[in-house]
Amino acid sequence: MRKQLALLLALFWIGTSSLGWIASAAAEGTAGESAPPVETPSAPANDQEPNVYVNGQRVDSPYAAKLRPDGTVYVSVRLVSEALGMKVSWNGAKRLAVVTTTNDQVFSFPLYRSYFWLNGQRYDLKESTETVQDGTGPGFYVMVPAAAIGELFGADVKWDAETRQLNVAKQGGSVPADRKAAFRREWDAWQPEPTDTLQLAKALFANVKLVGGKLTVSIPSGWGNKAGFLLYQGDKETNLKSGRTYTYATGAKNAGVYAYRVGAGGAIDEEYWIWLDPGSPNFAAGIYANQGLSVLIQDIRGQVVSLERMKQALAERAAAAGK
Repeated sequence: MRKQLALLLALFWIGTSSLGWIASAAAEGTAGESAPPVETPSAPANDQEPNVYVNGQRVDSPYAAKLRPDGTVYVSVRLVSEALGMKVSWNGAKRLAVVTTTNDQVFSFPLYRSYFWLNGQRYDLKESTETVQDGTGPGFYVMVPAAAIGELFGADVKWDAETRQLNVAKQGGSVPADRKAAFRREWDAWQPEPTDTLQLAKALFANVKLVGGKLTVSIPSGWGNKAGFLLYQGDKETNLKSGRTYTYATGAKNAGVYAYRVGAGGAIDEEYWIWLDPGSPNFAAGIYANQGLSVLIQDIRGQVVSLERMKQALAERAAAAGK
């Protein structure tokens, strides 16, 4: 029952995040293109916003850029991409800003999310997209960090804080297809919080292996009632015994291994789902399908991490503790 409740909570959490992405994560919409997103866009841009020049030509719009209080410069996906010679469209069904380069590379930006899509594959954006309201109507502009324009499109981006001028230089509107190798996948960008003890993760993932399409899990011993380990298959769950080793074929829909650790007060302090098929309908409505993943781990915060990145993060934590 503990697992069922936790799983429902996790699915609710990621549903409000990832399903919210499907229903309301939006993209760039100028006036009349779409209703405003669920989240309230920021106030209309003003004369104090930065000036943007693309290849020496000023982008003549008050919505071309905004400067956040922390000093980060954001630029309009539509205005800058079009100035670079790319095409920008609005996917109203999924509410995405879609940028198509001159060599048909397709970038898609959801609203208020720290990831983007390139040719159907999902990557880490480092910082979330934002919006600026179009003062002439109900529309809005999707904004991304100026640095992302440089990283994603291969543009030379320079910011002059004194003159409040952003210069973007790039010849041609194409992006090499192999540029994707420089981008991090969302699940490879996972980072534990500094306060996370990772007690369960250290014991569990040291003995998890993925070989030849099969996941092998050795259940750690000595946890008593402080931790639990289960196999979930849809609504069915089976307790896994400590000290035993289990092997499962990947690709099983809505199935995987669930592990949790309770704290002193009896509440769950740490938990992980290891999904045997990341494209399972019960997992974020299947948005991780066709991403080249055999398994995917979901943590207590609903964040996703690959098995390789999990092991790497644990090794980094151990190395830091040894200093």
